Amino acid sequence: YNLNIANIGDVPDSYKIDYTFIPENAGWVVDVDKDIVSLDVDQSTNFSVRLQAPEGAKANENGTVFIRVQSLTDASVWDGKKLLGIINPTFRLELETLVPNKWVDPGDSVDFLITIRNVGNMQGKVTIFVTSTNPRPGWGALLDKETVFLAGGEQQVIKVTVTAPGNALAGSRQVIKVNAVSEDYSSRGDVQISALVNRVYGLEPSVEIPDIDIHAGDAAKYLVTVMNEGNGNENVALNSANVPPGWVVTFELDEVEVRNIVLLSTETKTFTAVVSTPFDANAGGTPLQIVLLDESGQDYVIPINTRIHQKYAVDLSSSKYRGEGAPKGIVSYRLTLLNDGNGEDTFALEHGGLPSAMWGVGFYDMDGLPIDTVTLRAKERKDIEMRLQIPDDADRTEPVDFFARATSTSAETDDVKLTLDVKLPDLKIQSVEYNPATPKALSPTQITVRVINDGTYAAENVNVVLREGDLEVGREVLKTITEGSNATASFTWVPTPGKHKLTYEISNDVPEMLYDNNVLTHKKTVEEAKALPGFGMWTVLLALAGLVVVLHKYRR
Repeated sequence: YNLNIANIGDVPDSYKIDYTFIPENAGWVVDVDKDIVSLDVDQSTNFSVRLQAPEGAKANENGTVFIRVQSLTDASVWDGKKLLGIINPTFRLELETLVPNKWVDPGDSVDFLITIRNVGNMQGKVTIFVTSTNPRPGWGALLDKETVFLAGGEQQVIKVTVTAPGNALAGSRQVIKVNAVSEDYSSRGDVQISALVNRVYGLEPSVEIPDIDIHAGDAAKYLVTVMNEGNGNENVALNSANVPPGWVVTFELDEVEVRNIVLLSTETKTFTAVVSTPFDANAGGTPLQIVLLDESGQDYVIPINTRIHQKYAVDLSSSKYRGEGAPKGIVSYRLTLLNDGNGEDTFALEHGGLPSAMWGVGFYDMDGLPIDTVTLRAKERKDIEMRLQIPDDADRTEPVDFFARATSTSAETDDVKLTLDVKLPDLKIQSVEYNPATPKALSPTQITVRVINDGTYAAENVNVVLREGDLEVGREVLKTITEGSNATASFTWVPTPGKHKLTYEISNDVPEMLYDNNVLTHKKTVEEAKALPGFGMWTVLLALAGLVVVLHKYRR
């Protein structure tokens, strides 16, 4: 308020400006810019009074200021003025939200909390509605309240639920304006909110035929269909897992090799996974995985199974194709069996070509256990011993040719030809020497028998026997006489006077080529010994008998 003070007296004077406010202590504030003024006669001056209402003052409330100007010289000289301040009735809206932008998944909803505040001083009804400058199809916005009543200074919170369509693309935005209008349209307010669509990732892969049979060295082709179930463009990386060494997995799209494919939202594409196998791939099923990796880092695994046809092949060999042995003996051949196929196989062992069933044959592992079948993995090999028993009556001098055979499950066979030379010793009495050359009655004679082996095999445990008539008088065993070598046996013979038939016989544990030369007979005539001077016949006979006993003990 602007007021004027004028001195209408006839003398200069000073005046004090004072005020009184009703109601007191109600929050009103009064400010007068001057408190004392001095004026000459007919002089005037202005001063101002500022009245400030409390913040919470309601409509039509009032405050009265009584201004009193009094002379400082004469208290009876004064004047006053009544000032009245009345609060205008107002209704003013404000809207705000703490989070104006939120993310939402396709097909989901998100809530926005809006505060509606009446910053006026009178109550009223507020109507709320939503609008959009760029509405998108499928979007929805729902208010939990369409009208509210607000007193002066009151505020309320409403909720706006925004729903995104199920096919909303990633990054798309829906802007919505929330409007509030007073009942008499004297006040309005608004706030803008935005819902942004989250990026959703998702692939749906499938394979047309997950199991394919091929031959080793060929390639299997799998048709893979993948759909982008996400709401944005997807760059799908193509990988593989559990691929054995030597195997190769590549990917083709429209017959062009690719490492990734690009899919629009909801788009479906079909590509080819090519599994190339090595020529030595093992038979049987080999599980692999096709791995699709989306941009979020999530992988999608497609199991496939490539089955390799089994190829049967066998290889049987021997480190020694020719052997030798004598009748009653056992000859061993070291055989090596190789599974030259690409899968596990069982091989039956057999033989053939021997002169008769009397020739015994057996197969053994390296631990000496008899076997008739062998199971091997692909490319696995195993050593086998084949033992051949030569029959007692084998008298062949010609080589014996026969074979060993391995037969796979699929009847694939492989033979190894073997040869056996039947070796026989041939013992002969090469010479017999007597010492002295002319045996003397009742006198020891040393006999040396030389035996030679003219055969092709060693003679074992050679028995050299000396018989006098039908009585065996001496035997010596020679352990081994190899082919082309000789050995000697020694005997002591004390003959009596008369004619003697001495027979030398030789034999061994191994059959021989010829037996006709194994016996030699000598006839010896021994003269009667002359009596020694001073000795009678009985004395000589007793001495001879003692000598025979001593020699017998010595020989034993």
